[in-house]
Amino acid sequence: MTARFMLPACTAILLLVSFASAAQTAPTNRPLVTQEELAQLEADLMARVKENQERRCLRPVLRGKPLAGAADADIVEVVEGKAFAPCFDLVGEQAEPLRAWLDLGTHEAGPPAALVDACAGLPAAVTRAARHEDSCSPYLFGRRAVPRLVTAVRGAKALAMQVRMLADAGKSAQALSLGLDSLRFYQDLARGSGAPLIAGMLATAAQEILVRDGLRPVLSGAPPSGADLQKAAGEVEALLASEPGFCDFLPYERYGMPLQLLLPGLKGKGWVPPGGFDDLGPVPEQPEGGAAPGSSKWNELAMTWLGLERVHGMLGQACLGAPGALALKGALDGLGVELASRASGSNWRRMLSVLVSPDPVLTIREWVFDILGGIAVPSFGKYVLKFMERRFQLQALRIHLEILRENGSSGKCPPMGPPVDQRFEGVFRDSASVEPMQVDVAADGTITLRPSTAFCAALGEADKPPEYTFVCR
Repeated sequence: MTARFMLPACTAILLLVSFASAAQTAPTNRPLVTQEELAQLEADLMARVKENQERRCLRPVLRGKPLAGAADADIVEVVEGKAFAPCFDLVGEQAEPLRAWLDLGTHEAGPPAALVDACAGLPAAVTRAARHEDSCSPYLFGRRAVPRLVTAVRGAKALAMQVRMLADAGKSAQALSLGLDSLRFYQDLARGSGAPLIAGMLATAAQEILVRDGLRPVLSGAPPSGADLQKAAGEVEALLASEPGFCDFLPYERYGMPLQLLLPGLKGKGWVPPGGFDDLGPVPEQPEGGAAPGSSKWNELAMTWLGLERVHGMLGQACLGAPGALALKGALDGLGVELASRASGSNWRRMLSVLVSPDPVLTIREWVFDILGGIAVPSFGKYVLKFMERRFQLQALRIHLEILRENGSSGKCPPMGPPVDQRFEGVFRDSASVEPMQVDVAADGTITLRPSTAFCAALGEADKPPEYTFVCR
């Protein structure tokens, strides 16, 4: 749940706190949150901001000599630069003819010419951005304001188009390299502790486009040489080894919301968060001089901040104690059930408990913590497996490359099981559950890969598990 999606929930919470605080704080003359508590929260937040501004995210380049410096400027140039805005806009306008062209297995003609022209410089820019070893997301909280990243996902469609154009021109090795550089680019867009969850989710969508519409069709056509396939397999292994982890997004949820939605109201008109305001929703109200300490508004904002700290302390423990994606989802789901149970019940009954409590301030604080936790935590569990579909797509791509290489050298398709050929057993283990993937082989040589039974069960009946299909004959 990003800061943008938490805003309506927080508004409801703050109304409850305002009502409750007005009902009871006057007789006690005691604020819900002390200025010392808030000062400590702000000092901790600004220390984390400084860490993000100086953070380095080292990972190996896929090939060639690394470029000097960090990738920030090159990533920003692609995502926000004026040079590629016409390309992204045209991808949106030409969505239907581009989709039709990408859906074709073979091409007698190229994609829309205007689209080719508008996006001509994109491959070189993406490849350049992927050639840095230091590749944090530029959008770590406090580092740079998050733009409307959804437009950048259109770049994945343009890149898939250009991957296919290279293959159509008989340049399958170059097509593979561009496709893998593009996967690295979107991986880096979400890299680093404190990257926004929305960047991770949109990068996941971009990866699906690149694999489905770019790389898989290239491998299903005239395959590259065995040496090129082996090289590409090694690069996919490098991508798998440097995949961002889901828990890396939680610091943004913990610190990005106070930075973007709470501190502006506390600091007042004219205050701008380090890096600027994210373009994910309206700028929050900023009263002249900021909310007065101890006022109802001040209590609302400060209590929400304290509640976030409480919730994210629990989430952090879940991340530390979970040895894999399924275990993490289970831990988050369990925590969500516990907190939702605490948050349930009659608000009037809770209000009455505030009025009769020997320490009404403490009672209100616990009430708000329960409400915020019950709203915020349950949404995270569902994102874990969606994010892990990224690894499945990369693993399936790795298997496709390995099967093609084996087929090219021996003229035969390796046995796909069950049981799977021992040479490929490790490759076929689903990363989320460390259990074997599901493999179906049809009589015509069509191979369909799905995540493990445990992964699919965790998705539930409402969500269709991802698939990867290719042919070996």
